[in-house]
Amino acid sequence: MLAVQGPAARERVAAILGDRLDAEALLALPRFAALEAGDWLIARTGYTGEDGFELILPADEALPTWRRLLAAEVRPCGLGARDTLRLEAGLLLYGQDMDENVTPLECGLGWTVALEPPERDFIGRAALERQREEGLRRELVGVLLPRGGILRSGTPIRTPVGDGVVTSGGFGPTVGASLGLARVPTGAGETLRRGAARARAAAQAGQARPSCARARSWSCPERDAPLQSRRPTERPATMNEIPGDLRFLRSHEWVRRDEGRRAVIGISDYAQAQLGDLVYVELPRVGERVRAGDACAVVESVKAASDVYSPVSGTVVAVNESLGDKPETINEDAYGEGWLFVVEMEDPSELDELLDADGYAALLEEQSH
Repeated sequence: MLAVQGPAARERVAAILGDRLDAEALLALPRFAALEAGDWLIARTGYTGEDGFELILPADEALPTWRRLLAAEVRPCGLGARDTLRLEAGLLLYGQDMDENVTPLECGLGWTVALEPPERDFIGRAALERQREEGLRRELVGVLLPRGGILRSGTPIRTPVGDGVVTSGGFGPTVGASLGLARVPTGAGETLRRGAARARAAAQAGQARPSCARARSWSCPERDAPLQSRRPTERPATMNEIPGDLRFLRSHEWVRRDEGRRAVIGISDYAQAQLGDLVYVELPRVGERVRAGDACAVVESVKAASDVYSPVSGTVVAVNESLGDKPETINEDAYGEGWLFVVEMEDPSELDELLDADGYAALLEEQSH
């Protein structure tokens, strides 16, 4: 199956299938309907919030059709993009947002159940009528994390009327923040809306910034390779792209000696490319003592989070506070403005144990094979 979704999806599909069926008939297909064209089934039942078609076709015709779509300037994307789109559209996923233990009334799908006429009987009707009479104990609501972290399935939600849980979560590029769906006690949704409104008003008045609980999406505990489990998607950085004054850990952190015993620390350009678009950075506190090899920071992207290890021992004397509002600076300038923190080194000779630019380039070349 190939799903083609987007504002111009139907027209693009109709243009490439003109030799198989009438374009006007295809464009006239109603929503939630399908039609057969030989051994093809073409449906208009998308799951992204955008319009489009789903093409169910013989396997030997999939690749030629894919190539024709590419030639028509239809861009490919994976299931992660689909999940982001359906979250932004508020569409539910079976097995997460609803299952056999959740009724349609509890997950906002009451409109799909026809209780009229009264004599219409079906399995589960009595339970739904009883639930409607007694009142719902839980509801499904949308949640937004204004800054920092990524909501994930299973993240707890605390409200004044009781605890709930995130059923689906992720990063929403359209809103520029993490969003999700959560199952909470009935009434909690209105409580959360009032709380969010108060937080926004306080932030606009300069009293405070909206607070939020950070949700860790993924982390890799292995000291030497938090990023090595993912094959590089691009060619490794060449020597010309790696500054010669840096030293590196095998886990892709860099350190640059600054004035005196001070060392500036960040993650490599290779590391940021593997993580993808960064959305959150957790930095150590100024005054905190770190040891070489300690995990002391976290960088989080739309698809993963990774610990950052200190290459040297010492005391944190500065952090890059601008990353709180612009974590994408690391993507844009990993070796410059995207630095993370500064350490006053206890033993500068620790730098001699790290990879130089040549050694790091060789490491990247080795990992690319």
